Amino acid sequence: MVWTRPLYEPGGGDAELHYVVYGDFPPALAPPTGSILSRLDAAHPRQRRYLDQLRGAGAPGAIAAAPSAVVLHCEVQDPKDLKYLRDSIGLVGWLLEHGGIAVDDRITGQLWTAAEFRAANWQERLHHVRLEWSGGDLGSRGMRKFGRPDVVAPRTAAELRLLTETYVRKLCEALAAGRVVRERERVRGAGLPEFTELLPQGDRIEVSEPFGRHLERVRAADQAHHRAKHKTRKKQLHAQTAQAKAERAAAHAARVAAREAAHAAKAMRKRKQEFARQQARKKPKPPRPKK
Repeated sequence: MVWTRPLYEPGGGDAELHYVVYGDFPPALAPPTGSILSRLDAAHPRQRRYLDQLRGAGAPGAIAAAPSAVVLHCEVQDPKDLKYLRDSIGLVGWLLEHGGIAVDDRITGQLWTAAEFRAANWQERLHHVRLEWSGGDLGSRGMRKFGRPDVVAPRTAAELRLLTETYVRKLCEALAAGRVVRERERVRGAGLPEFTELLPQGDRIEVSEPFGRHLERVRAADQAHHRAKHKTRKKQLHAQTAQAKAERAAAHAARVAAREAAHAAKAMRKRKQEFARQQARKKPKPPRPKK
């Protein structure tokens, strides 16, 4: 991704970013009033609330005891590209280099250590989104960063989870790239097959019930493909076995013919030798000289 939205359509909604960088920041680091950054110290009520939530989620002690935090919060009106996201990631990285030890993504609910945040490939759109299962429901968190609703695929059978997750991931990728889903639209393009109707409902897009039936058809077609592939492979193995058997039979026949030819040649030599001996016995002896 080069921070673009190749499928951009206007009217999708406003993007929102909300990061909290915890650490021990120098006193001189005081964001100006009205900027997208605000600093919180340990005594600030919002800082205490954030830290209480981290402790409840089992965050490491060093992060939960951070003496200060810097909050990055902004909204971008119907963005045509993702440069705002690029700049925000760069700003968070700068904060990590000046006292930050962890990043709390308040929209996806993910907590990143400084090392994890630096190592992440933020140029991938879906790296800014989180997919999570809750029982049989699959949902995304983080599409608000792109000004798009989150996606929910409810009542997913256990054996269809992989297919469901693949579809939802592709749908989120299309939305992050700028697609806008309208009521009962069948999404096509951008690597998405025409799976089923999508039902936008406020802050989320629900994948309708026919989705499961479509996946059943996909699975049945996949199984039929594997059966046909297995049958073809079985025929190929039979053909290879028959060919190998014919080759072995031909090789055996050639060996038998070679042995018989060798025996015949040997018998011929013997007959010639015997004939030569017989001729030698029949040859008259030379007369003895007279004394």
